[in-house]
Amino acid sequence: MTALTTWRGKYGRLLALAFITFIILLGIAFMLRMMEHAEPLELIELDEFGVDAELLGIAMQQLFVPLTGLLLLSLTPFFRSAINAQTQTKREQFWLNGFLITILLINLIATVWLSEDIDFGLTNGLLIVLVSAILGGWRMGLRFGLITVLFFMINHFTLDQGIESGEQVISVLATVLLDLSVIILLFSGVLVGFWKETDSNSLLLPSRLFLLGFLIEWSSAWLFFVAFGTAEFLVEELPGAILNGLALFLFGLLIQQAQGRETEIQLANAENAQTQAELRALRAQINPHFLFNALSTIRYHARTAPDTAYDLLDDLSDVFHSVLRSEATVTLEAELETVKAYLAIEKARLGDRLTVNWQIHDCVNQAVHLPTLIVQPIAENAIVHGIAPKATGGTLTITATQQNGYTQIEVTDDGCGFDPQHNQPKGHGIGLNNIEQRMTAIYGASYKPVIQSQPEKGTTVTLKIPA
Repeated sequence: MTALTTWRGKYGRLLALAFITFIILLGIAFMLRMMEHAEPLELIELDEFGVDAELLGIAMQQLFVPLTGLLLLSLTPFFRSAINAQTQTKREQFWLNGFLITILLINLIATVWLSEDIDFGLTNGLLIVLVSAILGGWRMGLRFGLITVLFFMINHFTLDQGIESGEQVISVLATVLLDLSVIILLFSGVLVGFWKETDSNSLLLPSRLFLLGFLIEWSSAWLFFVAFGTAEFLVEELPGAILNGLALFLFGLLIQQAQGRETEIQLANAENAQTQAELRALRAQINPHFLFNALSTIRYHARTAPDTAYDLLDDLSDVFHSVLRSEATVTLEAELETVKAYLAIEKARLGDRLTVNWQIHDCVNQAVHLPTLIVQPIAENAIVHGIAPKATGGTLTITATQQNGYTQIEVTDDGCGFDPQHNQPKGHGIGLNNIEQRMTAIYGASYKPVIQSQPEKGTTVTLKIPA
């Protein structure tokens, strides 16, 4: 009972407006029936069903203009903000309205040029009216409905009737305002706009948009049938109603595509925010962990070899300059310089227990960009967990080669190693996890770092950087 009460409260205004609209349209149809002394209501015989191929072809040509415009509109940021219920700025609202008005006017002008029948223009303009209501609510739907009707009136005066007397103007206005297509156009924009403001998620389903476009387009044929007894309209308007439904269905697919792009952007932003947070944590981890050992080493050499201590201070400055830089990416050359500065300090600390072997091939493009702090944490991990724990120390080899379409970087140590089948590498915490996440997020899963290791033989970490 509570759920039913909630449903009625949510949709009560929409249902009341729909019921009032139905009563008004039916009342106008019966009033026209009495004024025109229409024929008795008789449904068309089955053997009389047929489709005018020429009219169907014109309708398909007319749909090309608005659908092309809506496809271009779906690529704009103000379309995505309208679809995803974001707060629109006045600038975005201005451009959204301007884009839709341009599509509507080009569509109406093309319709008149193709068919020389403004009623086709009015009916085809229904698609843009419904789209405007879906994007901007009932006010925008009503606004675009009035624009369409105004175009209809101007065309009626200038091309069909002309303005010869005041009575003729009143007669034309009365004819327009009592036209069932005009009334449906105005009320449908308001109704769909209210539905959008009530439950946009429900409305935006492509299947519901198809049904909505079909029923609204075909409803005019039924009202003409009630008003004038012309059952042929039920058949003649059926293909146009199906095409209108299909057009709204395609618009629904554009909406889903825009929502998908927005979701991807949000996920990417969230993932990037998490990755950057972990990168900041990695930097905070490097600072105290590395600083203590570096300062101890520099203090020792300050007594025995002041020139070496001075060089180590330069190296320490370079390392922290790299660690604290704000850029998301650096060149391979800059990253390797950071590693060299870091290894110079570790070499001074470990002495003969650390041997560094560089194998940077001449063909490697060191101007290629890669995420900052990618190689240095791997080198640090190799020394701290692979080489330093061994009494005899070990050798760290850094290799860079140019492969087909990517640069390959290998960091190899002959330290403690581990069993990949049963153990995670020591230090496989925020450092290596962060590298894996950043490489995967930026380049894709195929560029995830590859870790190979054997106990007591060492570990190799391989990175691939796309060219």
